[in-house]
Amino acid sequence: MTHRDSARGPDAPVDPDASPRPALDEPVLRVAGLTLAGDEAARTGGEELHGVDLEVHAGTLHAAVGARGAGTRALVAWLSVQDASTGPVARVGVAHDPATLPGPTPRDALRLSAGLVPDGADEALLTGLVATLGLEPLLDRDPGSLAAGERLRVGLASAAARRPAVLVVDHPEAALDPTSLVDLADRLHGLVRTLGLTVLVGTGDAVLARDADAVTVLSHGRVVERLGHPTPRQVRVLATELLPRG
Repeated sequence: MTHRDSARGPDAPVDPDASPRPALDEPVLRVAGLTLAGDEAARTGGEELHGVDLEVHAGTLHAAVGARGAGTRALVAWLSVQDASTGPVARVGVAHDPATLPGPTPRDALRLSAGLVPDGADEALLTGLVATLGLEPLLDRDPGSLAAGERLRVGLASAAARRPAVLVVDHPEAALDPTSLVDLADRLHGLVRTLGLTVLVGTGDAVLARDADAVTVLSHGRVVERLGHPTPRQVRVLATELLPRG
């Protein structure tokens, strides 16, 4: 193994008294000195990572941004394989096939996903997800009839209904047009501000960093910059640097 640490978050809430929840000022996800090379890099898409540090704090929107080959896809792919051992990270990818949803309709998928939580469905969360992600017209549709952006929103809600510590969104720009991408940026912001979720989005498009609480910029597998609450000018600079190479 070449990585030197792992993603860490609170344990699944099987016993509420077994382990205290972290304070709001503590990271709910920490990656320290993550290095992927050789076979490990090949298993996460071929991108290498070199000493990557990342902290995601509760109730924030964090964007990991980089041009193609920068390492953001490797980071998200590596986080996704931590699910089985650590439990708190749910990954949502743009390639999410509606046929794999746990139910014949989005409504069923949400209800079944929420039922996987040990203490049962959170009705307030489900109502908030439907409103924030604009799912009401989609709930009883055939998943096969949904457009890419609609599938992504249903996938986001299905993953968030399981109440992960961090909701990881995997490069959604690959399937979205510019208008849909701006809409998604607003909806991710709403998941955090309205529902109090914690979201990490891996992306090669700076649009998704415009309302982020924190931005980690990667290049050639290394963290090259960290931004807190990026200004419009900083987002424009990111776009200028990233998009021509994306």
